[in-house]
Amino acid sequence: MASPCFASAKPKSQQAAPSAIPRPNCCKAVAPTKSLTYAVGVLAYEMLLGKHPFDLDNLRQLLFQIVNEQPDFSALTEPLLLPVLQRLLAKTPAERYANAHAVIHDLYAVLDESLPPEREAIRESFLQAAVFVGRQRELSQLTEGLDTAVSGQVSAWLIGGESGVGKSRLLDELRIAALVKGGLVLRGQAVAEGGLRYQLWRDVLPPLILATALSDFEASVLQEIVPHIDTLIARPVAPLAPLTGNGQHQRLSETVCSVFKRQTRLTVLMLEDLHWTTESLDILRDLLFAVTDVPLAIFGSYRDDESPHLAEQLPQMRQITLERLSSEEVAELSHAMIGDAASQANVVEFVTRETEGNPFFLVEVMRALAMDAGRLLQIGSKTLPDQVFTGGIQQIVQQRIRQIPEWGRHLARIAAIAGRLLDLTVLEQILRDTPDTLSMSLDNWLTVCADVHILSISNNRWQFSHDKIREQIIRDTQPEAQPQLHTLVATAIETCYPNDPARVEILMNHWKLAGNTDKELVYLNLAVERLVWFRGEYQQGITLLQRGLSLLPKRDARAVNLLNHLSESYWRMGQFDEAKRYGLRAKHLGEKLNVPHDRARSLGNLGIIARMQRRHGAAKKYFTESLKLRRELHDLTGIARSYANLGILAYSRGKLETARRYYLRSLKLQRQLGDENALILNLLNIGEVLSTEGKHDEAEKYIRRCLRIARKIGNRYTIAASLNTLGVAAFLQQKYQVAADYLLQAADAFHAIRNQYGLLHTLGYLVNALPIDDPALRLRLIEGLTLASTMQQEYFILFLVIGAARWYLHQQNPARAAALIEYAQQHPAAEDQFKKLVELVLKRDGHILTGTHHDAIPADQPINQIVSEVITDLNRDTLTP
Repeated sequence: MASPCFASAKPKSQQAAPSAIPRPNCCKAVAPTKSLTYAVGVLAYEMLLGKHPFDLDNLRQLLFQIVNEQPDFSALTEPLLLPVLQRLLAKTPAERYANAHAVIHDLYAVLDESLPPEREAIRESFLQAAVFVGRQRELSQLTEGLDTAVSGQVSAWLIGGESGVGKSRLLDELRIAALVKGGLVLRGQAVAEGGLRYQLWRDVLPPLILATALSDFEASVLQEIVPHIDTLIARPVAPLAPLTGNGQHQRLSETVCSVFKRQTRLTVLMLEDLHWTTESLDILRDLLFAVTDVPLAIFGSYRDDESPHLAEQLPQMRQITLERLSSEEVAELSHAMIGDAASQANVVEFVTRETEGNPFFLVEVMRALAMDAGRLLQIGSKTLPDQVFTGGIQQIVQQRIRQIPEWGRHLARIAAIAGRLLDLTVLEQILRDTPDTLSMSLDNWLTVCADVHILSISNNRWQFSHDKIREQIIRDTQPEAQPQLHTLVATAIETCYPNDPARVEILMNHWKLAGNTDKELVYLNLAVERLVWFRGEYQQGITLLQRGLSLLPKRDARAVNLLNHLSESYWRMGQFDEAKRYGLRAKHLGEKLNVPHDRARSLGNLGIIARMQRRHGAAKKYFTESLKLRRELHDLTGIARSYANLGILAYSRGKLETARRYYLRSLKLQRQLGDENALILNLLNIGEVLSTEGKHDEAEKYIRRCLRIARKIGNRYTIAASLNTLGVAAFLQQKYQVAADYLLQAADAFHAIRNQYGLLHTLGYLVNALPIDDPALRLRLIEGLTLASTMQQEYFILFLVIGAARWYLHQQNPARAAALIEYAQQHPAAEDQFKKLVELVLKRDGHILTGTHHDAIPADQPINQIVSEVITDLNRDTLTP
C-alpha cells in the first residue's frame, strides 16, 4: 500500500529522503519485527489521517521529528484507535508491539470482538515459508558451484539425504540465487510410479528449447519427449524413423548434450529424486562426460537410504549429504514458525524428540500441535502430550489426509495410484467414466486438496505436495480395492493416449497390479520390444520376459514370441549358449503349436548365433530354412533380413560374389519397404565386399553414402560400423595411419553405444594398424584381449594375438612374437580374412623376424592360456628378453 505522499513530484535528490524510518535511532540495532511495526504505524497514520506524520519537505527537519517529536493525533476521527497507533509509533523499540499477532489482538479489542479462528492458509504460510535454517554450509558450497559455472566451467553436485530432510527446500534457495545471477533455471523430477519415459527431462527441455536455435534434425529427435515441440519453435517437425538396439536412446542423449553444449548464459539444471530413474540417468551421465567449458551448473538430489550407491554411478558429481537438523537448528526453525512459544525449553525438547530433526516431520508436528492448540502462537500454552499421537508421524499424515472432504477422498486414492504427478486429462476421463461414484468438479477437488496441503503446483504441474502423503494414501487404501483403481487408471490412459509408446511401461504396470494377465502381456511384449530393439537394455528386458513366461501355460502360443525375445536379448549380450537354448525352445514350441512367423524368427536367431560361434554349416541351414518359411508367408521384411544374413555368412566365409548377390537382393527389397535403417546396413555390407575385393574407390562411395544417411537419421550403430569399415578398407590398402584414425573413432563410437561385438571387431584391426611404438597399442591390447576372452570369441582373439606379437617386437622379444604368429596361423579358427591380415602384418613388420629362432607353442595349448600369459606381460612396464 502506498501513500500519495510517496509519489509526490519532487527533485530526485529529495525523493530519496526517508519518508518513514523504521527505528528512531539509526545507530542502534533494533529487532526487525519492531522496525516493521513502526513502518506499519506510519502507513496506518497516513490511511487514518490522510497525511504523513512528519514534515517531508525538509530532510533535516524530518530526521529531527522522527527522533524527538510525537506525531499530531488531534485529527484522528477514531479515538479508540489512538492507543494502537501510539504504540506502533513509539520512539523506544521496547514500547512497540513485539509481533503482528499482538497488533491484531488489540485491533479486535477495539472492535469489541474476539479473535477469529486461525485460517488454514495463514497457518500454512508460516509453516511452509519459514526462514531457511541449518544448511548454511551446504548452501555456501553450492553457491560457490554457481560461481564456478558463471566463470564458464561445468559444476556438478549430488545432494543426498533421507526423505523429508530438506533437499527440495535447499534447491529452492539455490534457485533464487541462480535467478539473481541471471541464470536460466531448468528443473526436472523423477517419479516412482506413473512417470513417462525420460520423465526427468520432460519439464527441463521446453524452456531450454525456447532459448536455443534447433536444427530440423534436433527438433525431430527431441519430439520423442517434447511432443508439442512444433508449437515451441513455431514450425512443423518431421518424425524420424526409430532406431534399433541402443541407437534410439543414444541419438536422443547425443542431441540433448549438443543443445546444452551451445548454451552461453548461465544455465542451472536441477534434477530431483534421481533414485527413481534409469534411462534418464544415462542422459545425465552422458551430459557430464560431454560438457566441460560451458556455464552449466547441475544439481541432483536423491534419497541415499534408497539408492546408497548412486554416487558411484555419477563420479563426476561432488556429493553433499544433508543430515537431520541439530536441536539448536530445530529450535531456530520452530521459532521461525511459532515465534516466542518456541523459546520454551519443553517445546523444543518435545519437537526434537518427536521429529528427530527431520524438517518434514517437524512441519507435520507443528501443524498437529497448532490444530490441537487452536493457533500456532498458542503452542506451548497448553500442556504438551507425551507424544503427538499414538501412531506418531504416520498418524499425523493420516490426520491431514482426513481433512479432504469425504466426497473427494476416492479421487485422491485414484490420483495416488496414478502417480505423484497428476495427469489432469486422465483424471477428467475417470470422472467421465464414473459419473455415479465421482460426481464432482475437478477444479473444486484440486482447490480443496491444495487448501489442506495435499496437493501443490510445481513447474506449472499439479502434484502431491510430498511423496510421503501419496504413499500414505495408498497404504490406507484397502488392498482388495486397489486392483479396481489400477483398472480405472489404465483404462483412462488407453482412452486419452491410444497407442502411445511412451506409456507402454506405465500401462504394463497398472494392468499387472490390476491382476489382468492378458492386458499385462500385451504391454509387456511392447515394452520388451522397446527395451531390446530400441534401447539396448537387454537385462531389464530379460527380467520382464521371464515374468511373462511365468504367467503363461507351457503350451501357450504367446510363449514363442517371448522365447524369441529372450534369444535375441542373450545373443546381443554375447551370451550365445543361453541364446541358443532359448532359440531352440522357441523353434520347437513354434513347430508344435504351428506358429509359422515366430518359428521363422527363431530360425533366423539360431542362424545368427551359429554364425557368431563360427558354426557356418549350421548357420547356413538355419538361414535357408528361415528364408523358405518367410517366402511361404510372403513376409517381405523377413525375406530381406534373411538375404542379408546369408550375405553376411557368405562374406565371413570368403565367398564374396555370393555375399554381394544376397546383399543386392536384400537392398532391392529394403528400398521397396522404405526401411532406411536396414537399407544403410546393406550399403555398408556391399561396401565391405568391394573393399575386400580391392575395389576401394567404389567401396568408399557405398560406405560414405551409408555414413551420410546414418548421420542424417542419427543411427549411431551404423555410424560406428561405417567408421570401422573405412578403417578396415584403409588397412587393406596399407594406409595404416588413415586406418588407425578411422578405427580409433569407431572404437570410441562403439564404446559410447556399449556395443561389445562391434568394439571387439574394431580393436582386432586397430592393434595391427597402430605403430608398434605407440603407447596406445599396449592399452588397446589389454582391453581387446580381456573382452574377447570374456565373450569367448576365438576368432577375434587371433587378431589380437597378432597385435600382441607386434608389441613383443617393440619389446625386443622377436622369438615370442614369432611363436605367437605361428600359433595363430595354425589355429583351427584362422580364416581367409585373418590370413590376409597376417600377410599384411608380416609385410609391414616381418623384417624384424628375419633369422629368429624360437620354441614353438604346442598346437593343443588352450588359447585362453595364451591370452592370460600375454595380458600378464602387457601389465608389466618393460620386458627382458
